[in-house]
Amino acid sequence: MTWEWGFLMGFALSAVSPAVVVPTLLKLSEGGYGESKGISTMVIAASSLDDIVAISAFGIFLGFATDAGENDVVAQIIHAPLEIGLGTAFGVIWGLISSWLPHKEDKFVVFKRVFMIGGGGLFSVLGSQMIGYTGAGPLSCIIAAFVACLCWKWQGWSDSYNPVATAFSGLWLVLQPALFGLIGAEIDLSQVDITQIGHGLVILVGGLVFRAVACTACLFGTNLNWKEMIFVNIAWLPKATVQAALGSVALDIVLARGAPPKDSVEYPLYMQEVSFGRSVLTIAVLSILVTAPLGAVGIAFSGTRLLSIEPSKEKNHQPSNSQIAASIDHLDV
Repeated sequence: MTWEWGFLMGFALSAVSPAVVVPTLLKLSEGGYGESKGISTMVIAASSLDDIVAISAFGIFLGFATDAGENDVVAQIIHAPLEIGLGTAFGVIWGLISSWLPHKEDKFVVFKRVFMIGGGGLFSVLGSQMIGYTGAGPLSCIIAAFVACLCWKWQGWSDSYNPVATAFSGLWLVLQPALFGLIGAEIDLSQVDITQIGHGLVILVGGLVFRAVACTACLFGTNLNWKEMIFVNIAWLPKATVQAALGSVALDIVLARGAPPKDSVEYPLYMQEVSFGRSVLTIAVLSILVTAPLGAVGIAFSGTRLLSIEPSKEKNHQPSNSQIAASIDHLDV
């Protein structure tokens, strides 16, 4: 495999799946596990940013590997920084707007703030896709919510009282099954090369080991103990959402060109790219089948054993079902 395809595969596999990480961490957070050090928040935020970097870099090397999109190498290289810059700028601006509109004394302030954050996030995701900077949308969603919540705290809300977060927790209960259904629908097993499963497992395990070493090195010097470091490594195992979306992209682009005549000089290169594309898809599917259930079970099992339940000065527990229902009632206008 050439270096372009190698980097493409690496970034496709590197992303952590928030769809698996978020629900399990929210359950632990509701019980108070790791809340004194904000471990759940750290893992969720890091996994989201990890996805943005992985998707942006994947797009760059997809252009190199398949000659898709722009041929300007400089434009492809600066694409990722532009995505980060655009996403950050829009997120900060929209977060500030959402923090002051509507006014905190508005009768329907909860409903309107939910609409501002949700509507702004939808606009940023769809808008970023239209202009060709798909990574900017999710990043702006994260930053806008962070900035808005920070400003709402200054206006009197807190981590323990944030009805907007409670409302989105209720929406997540509804949307979560649909998300996993879409992930399953994106997996095309007919294109998987079963002869490469052995090599795929070696690559997958090697990547996970390297990530664990790097993650542990980054956590040294922080206030986390060794048990919490182990948990963070386990929490960053699951792969699903991004791999399901990106796994077949390169292969689809190659196959869409059509095969050149068998006696042409381009035919061997075409078949080589098809083989590379099948390898990427095979390992992406394998990563979902292996790490998604393993990570979900690992987080749920190890969280109660490795994380402390000591309360922080201001608890940030996730709401119970009754609290979610009560908050959603606030949205009725």
